[in-house]
Amino acid sequence: RSSHDGAAGDIAADDGCAGPDPRSSSPDAPSELTGVCRPAPHRSVILFAHRGASASAPENTLAAFELALGLGATGLESDVWLTADGVAVLDHDGFADDGHLVHINTVAASDLPPHIPTLAELYDIEGAGGVELSLDVKDLAAVDEVVRVARAAGSAERLWLCHHRWREVAQWRERAPEVR
Repeated sequence: RSSHDGAAGDIAADDGCAGPDPRSSSPDAPSELTGVCRPAPHRSVILFAHRGASASAPENTLAAFELALGLGATGLESDVWLTADGVAVLDHDGFADDGHLVHINTVAASDLPPHIPTLAELYDIEGAGGVELSLDVKDLAAVDEVVRVARAAGSAERLWLCHHRWREVAQWRERAPEVR
């Protein structure tokens, strides 16, 4: 973002803001740093609860998310899948175990085991809509439904969508610029 122009202690930034480098230890650096580009204001640290409070409650369950919020988490993390009937649900591996493993995308939400919550149920927890939510998108078909549910909850600005293919994430950003 900035480049050194050759003068000791000076920086030139591409946004038109230039001045003494506040990191310089040069004795010639002025004591006041007026005109210096300053970093963005400090943001609070987000305390993400990975799969809820999964050390004390079954992971990715409403109980784990409620406990995490009660313990002071300012962010929740989970994985999201889409059911056969188009409902966004939270589960790590994407399989429902009803005596044998069945992939979540082949089952209607109403037929899933009760421990697998929907994204809407997560947002129904008191306080959940006011914290950051990081979702690892395991099923690419889930993105539009996830954004729809987050918008309906008034929480799209606190939604973080993650995926290992950055080009996918870039496309989501174009469709939902308020999502992180």
